[in-house]
Amino acid sequence: MKKQLLARFACPICGGSPSLEVWETLGDEITDGLLRCTCGEAFPVIGGVPRMLTGSLRSQLHDDYPAFFMRHSRRLPPGLLSHDSSRTAACRTQRSFGFEWTRFSEMRPAWEKNFWDYWAPHTPDFFRGRTVLDAGCGMGRHLYYAAQHADEVIGLDFSRAVDAAHKNTRHLNAAHVVQADLLHAPFRPETFDIIYCLGVLHHLPNPEEGLFSLLKHLKPGGELRTYVYWDLEGAPRWKRALLGLVTLMRRVTTRLPHRVLAWLSCPIAAGAWLSFVLPYCALSKSRFTRNLAETLPLKQYSEYPFSVLLNDQFDRFSAPLEKRYRKAEVGRWLENSGLDEVQVTANSGWLGHGRKGRRTVDHEAARWSRTPPPMSRGSRHNSRSTIARSAF
Repeated sequence: MKKQLLARFACPICGGSPSLEVWETLGDEITDGLLRCTCGEAFPVIGGVPRMLTGSLRSQLHDDYPAFFMRHSRRLPPGLLSHDSSRTAACRTQRSFGFEWTRFSEMRPAWEKNFWDYWAPHTPDFFRGRTVLDAGCGMGRHLYYAAQHADEVIGLDFSRAVDAAHKNTRHLNAAHVVQADLLHAPFRPETFDIIYCLGVLHHLPNPEEGLFSLLKHLKPGGELRTYVYWDLEGAPRWKRALLGLVTLMRRVTTRLPHRVLAWLSCPIAAGAWLSFVLPYCALSKSRFTRNLAETLPLKQYSEYPFSVLLNDQFDRFSAPLEKRYRKAEVGRWLENSGLDEVQVTANSGWLGHGRKGRRTVDHEAARWSRTPPPMSRGSRHNSRSTIARSAF
């Protein structure tokens, strides 16, 4: 953790300004420490990453970092020493994506193209001089490229994927990584010029709530971009049937141990590669079969190595909650949240974009505080698809 990050924080419980206790450092980085708030809450800094989780999501820290809790047991407040291995949907999702992004954590040159595909038609100038939030940063592959152009980028994820993100970006002065739930993001209001949340909201019980939570931290005039899966609206019947089969398989695969599913993902990915990706590569070379090639699912993987497809098949079959949406639904979320200049475009899913106008969402905030929507706290604030991966 870099010391300048402290100025961005607000307690996710009360909104107060936490203070920092530095216990261990490595060069200019704080590796171990504690963030304390006057409301009594405390959040550890473990391995250079602030861990600002709350409720049941915090319990996973004990399983993931036992050495830290043993080493600093005398310094930690009692609330952090108590441990309850929760089995809530949110915690299952947290463990799933934590396993995925620490197993598939390799940085690849292809990620740069992937990043700019999400941001077309913007160029690096769009990020220069701006403060950015990567909400659901996974192993940090988008954070890595955003931090090469922006003034400051904070990657947020609620799983131990933050360890991979920190490792991949710690050498970049503009990059920070925080472990926290995007439904309770630990930042001051109107902190960011740009917020992007790619491949995350469709893993939440209520995506509109996740969107609204993020917008509290966006400056007026700031821009938000999100990506969610589409429901194959208007697609051929055979594609919808194939998606139905995948959905049926998920009833079993989401309950498998992660290591078993990682092994099973190999033949699944190999079958998809042989059935769709290789035929696309062959058919797209001829003008007589090019149109047929464009109808094949998974054609986007032709630009990536097999390991990317393998990663995404694990993701597809492991996430406890996955929903799909129509274009009109995504547009409605953005408009209801108070964004202006709303656009929703196809990119193997739906890319939603909007600008926070001077008309703030105060009336929406009041509505949410009066009648909070039903939700399962924090259930999936993270993964991001390895590529735009609406598999069909």
